[in-house]
Amino acid sequence: MTKNKVMLIILSVIFLVVIWWMFFPNESAEVRSFTYEIEENNDELIFDVHYQFRNSTDNFSYATIVLDSFFYQRIKNPESIEPIFLNGGVSGSTRIIFNKEDLTSDFIESLKTKERNPFRAISIGEEINL
Repeated sequence: MTKNKVMLIILSVIFLVVIWWMFFPNESAEVRSFTYEIEENNDELIFDVHYQFRNSTDNFSYATIVLDSFFYQRIKNPESIEPIFLNGGVSGSTRIIFNKEDLTSDFIESLKTKERNPFRAISIGEEINL
């Protein structure tokens, strides 16, 4: 009889954990949307980036757009990729300007057609007080 009670308790605990997980999901920060458009002029490639983030908890407080390493040396306005502070839902845009000197027309065309993505990731992290 005790083995049956132990099994019943274990199954009940598993069932309660599953119910808890279904009705109270782990909420955190997430990327709702991230799009970009590319313009080209004589000396520059201009990326108009539009984003929407949601932060459901206080654990995460900023998001950072991470570029492909190739693009960091060409960026003309580094302030455009500074951390975006999250406070609930955040929507916005930024304009990132790259120097296109020494880029081939094929490479630029692959960026325009979005065959090559200049963005590696969106980093979401906690604010650290130093």
